[in-house]
Amino acid sequence: MIERVTKVELASAAIGTITVRRSVAGATVRVIPATERGFLMPFRKTASATGSTVNVYAKGFWKNTHASLSLTTAKVKQNADPDARITHLLAAAVNDAATSTNRITAPAVADTQDPDTFDDTDKTVPGTDLASLAAIGTWFRLQLPAADPPPRTTYPSELAGESV
Repeated sequence: MIERVTKVELASAAIGTITVRRSVAGATVRVIPATERGFLMPFRKTASATGSTVNVYAKGFWKNTHASLSLTTAKVKQNADPDARITHLLAAAVNDAATSTNRITAPAVADTQDPDTFDDTDKTVPGTDLASLAAIGTWFRLQLPAADPPPRTTYPSELAGESV
């Protein structure tokens, strides 16, 4: 029996939709859309420290993959956080390339959207709309209490808006 799938990576972009299942006719774990290469759990190899809380950071991107339509009133949303350990913050600009020194160093304030606060609220994409083929960087922070076991939960994030 498979408890969880933390990463699936294809050698090249999928030509069609690929469904990852627990068995041939089993429950769907995840669907990999055409032109994409897979998925992963960003904090899959994270552990807490013995004596103090640990903050771990990861950055992902939401991309408007439509060839001609903008996503208007675009927002990045947290759908659920059962363990209340992950929060998010958007990059200061669309199509940014900012990085952090390592996984335990927070992104620079200049590289993130004001008010530079990691929390669970919906975040509006800078400029409100996400143009065709544009992407918005999303920083995630995982807070692990001292001596905490590895998290065994999910954190669904989504990009929402309207197309015109």
